[in-house]
Amino acid sequence: MRKHRSVMVAVTVACVVGSGSPALWSAQEGIDAPGAVPYTSGGVGSSARDDMEMDKGGEYSLKLVFAYENGDYLSDVAVTIADASGKALLSATSDGPWFYAKLPPGTYDVTATFAGQTQRFQTKVPASGLQVEQLRWDTPAGGG
Repeated sequence: MRKHRSVMVAVTVACVVGSGSPALWSAQEGIDAPGAVPYTSGGVGSSARDDMEMDKGGEYSLKLVFAYENGDYLSDVAVTIADASGKALLSATSDGPWFYAKLPPGTYDVTATFAGQTQRFQTKVPASGLQVEQLRWDTPAGGG
């Protein structure tokens, strides 16, 4: 169940997978596939998140942030984005807690799955600026 939603806000929390890691983020530009949606994901470690924000943040219109309820960041979240008619535009697995997609203005259905738990919601991408959505999953027994 999606518990928190924020617009135009970034979250600062502890990183599950190790701070101080080298900058880890990947990009899929969809150059060879007509209609492919460019995206990038990663952000394992604070320096990687800083690099992503400086290098790519201004190029994208949607940012998804994945974390447990306790604030620990997540990776390996399966993401699907569909247009208003239900046509899947993007299907990928996030390499880190931050996932950016370059979408034209409009309304989109987003599905995010982690550890067998799926969250579905609708989001509106603005004509300018960055729409930020924060998704939280229940913290596992033992604290994460």
